[in-house]
Amino acid sequence: MKHKNLHILVVDDNPGDQFLITELLGETGLQISSVEKAISVTEAVEVLKQKQVDIVLLDLSLPDSQGIETFLIVNKHATHLPVVILSGVNDINTATDAIALGAQDFLMKGEFNEKLLEKTILYSIERKRNLHDLRMSKERYELVSRATNDMVWDWDVLNDKVYRNEEQFVKMLKLPPHLKNEGQDFWISRIHPDKQDVLDKIIEELESDNNISHFEEEYRFLRGDGVYIHVLDKGYAVKNEQGKVLRIIGSLQDITENKKAEEQLRESEEKYRFFFNSIPASVFIWSLDDYRILEVNPTATANYGYSRKEFLNMTMLDIRKPSSILSFMGFVEEVKQQSFTSVSRLWKHINKHGDEMYMQIVSNKIQYNNKEAVMAIASNVTEKITLEEKLKEERQRMEHEIARAVIVAQEKEREEIGRELHDNVNQILASSRLYLGLVKEKEGEHRSFINESDVLIQNAIVEIRHLSHALIPPSMQDADLEKSINSLITIVQEGSGILVSKEVSIVNKNVMSEQLKLAIYRILQEQVNNVLKYAKATALEIQLLQKECKVILRVKDNGIGFNPDGKTQGVGLMNIKTRATLQKGIVKLISSPGNGCEMIVEFSLS
Repeated sequence: MKHKNLHILVVDDNPGDQFLITELLGETGLQISSVEKAISVTEAVEVLKQKQVDIVLLDLSLPDSQGIETFLIVNKHATHLPVVILSGVNDINTATDAIALGAQDFLMKGEFNEKLLEKTILYSIERKRNLHDLRMSKERYELVSRATNDMVWDWDVLNDKVYRNEEQFVKMLKLPPHLKNEGQDFWISRIHPDKQDVLDKIIEELESDNNISHFEEEYRFLRGDGVYIHVLDKGYAVKNEQGKVLRIIGSLQDITENKKAEEQLRESEEKYRFFFNSIPASVFIWSLDDYRILEVNPTATANYGYSRKEFLNMTMLDIRKPSSILSFMGFVEEVKQQSFTSVSRLWKHINKHGDEMYMQIVSNKIQYNNKEAVMAIASNVTEKITLEEKLKEERQRMEHEIARAVIVAQEKEREEIGRELHDNVNQILASSRLYLGLVKEKEGEHRSFINESDVLIQNAIVEIRHLSHALIPPSMQDADLEKSINSLITIVQEGSGILVSKEVSIVNKNVMSEQLKLAIYRILQEQVNNVLKYAKATALEIQLLQKECKVILRVKDNGIGFNPDGKTQGVGLMNIKTRATLQKGIVKLISSPGNGCEMIVEFSLS
């Protein structure tokens, strides 16, 4: 401060006193830039408004003001400045009153020298600055106390004196304000019995290690309304060189709501964990970013054979076959859409032993540990699916057996009808023709009618012979399939005039069973009949080829054709498909209006 250039205001209406003070100021060791002078309160106020001043030396007896009123007026315009009272013997009581109201010091006129004046000025300026800093610090402290919901406190440990923020003390603890600065015994008496030694333990821990200066402690505190609340007490300790705690500054926070929320969260987590662990379905939680498995329940470990530790080192790709990875990646993109919430889907998984499992999985998008994840609840439906597939196979087998029985019955019935026509009806017609031959030997007027009857009977015999050949199945043991086809072609050409081309290329006839040969013959026979009835064709192509483990029958005509999608399947086509299915055959029709029809039947020999 001695090196600072000071601006001093001297307020005194006595010229002699002003002169003396100015001289003494010049003899001090202070660096003084200027000495302003005023002989009244009015002049002093004007100087304070217009000039820079560091300290005021004030006489209380002035022409326009007397006594303590003089100080109050000047101090009003110099609240930030130190004021030293220049007092006479008669004004000493007034001077002490001024100090009580904020003046920094007083000097008795005629009783001080330059050294006392210098000392008084320096101390007054420093004291004013300290008071200003203290006031600002207190204001900041009050502002901080009001800005937080915490109760701020300051504990002088050695003297057991405490300062607590009154507003939060009353608001948080519901205690009367006159108790706010009660000492350690008061505070301990309101701590729950399970932690009444908490303050001693805090002091003990702080003093046990000189590197420890901060602490946090939770305990329950009895409010003024008789309710215990959960509080978090945090503080900073000031220690001496020996590590003894002298003072602790801290804050008290009411965490009751947090504790309730934690308890509710804990209960919720317990319920979730109970559900998660006891649900009979396998539950997976997996990351949407890298597909890593984040959590599984005991059912999943039992179903898949992996331990929980093994699962947590795996991804959802590890429980799938490579062939289903592409489908899974498409599903991931679907889940990433903002509109996705939940979906149920059937998936194939593999367990630790490599066995395939059918899993009906309900997938929900969730947040897990601040990550986008999927909770998958998977029910093992392998047994159900397997049973359904077996039932389906059994149903198909029964249908095949029924169809086979029907076809066998049809073949038997056809054979009986054919033999009846061939053996009995033809014999009757043949006998009738024989008698007509006897009649024709005799001349008569009805000879023309007899000749006509003879022709009709002959035609009937031919037609019945064709019909019986069609009804009676060829014996594939006596005559091979190709000969039977040739016979069928001959009948078609003789009866319809359609030009038929044929290609038969069977490498090994022995690989075909008698049932397959008969099925091929009947399918060909059925399709040829369809062509004769509906196609209005002039040409027909027939191919029977063997390629590796397959036999292919192809029948193509140049008739009027039809739309396969729009045409209702008739009995003939139904018979063809039934016979093909019984021999593991697949029927394909290619046709369109005006472009004929091509039927391809492919049989597997494996």
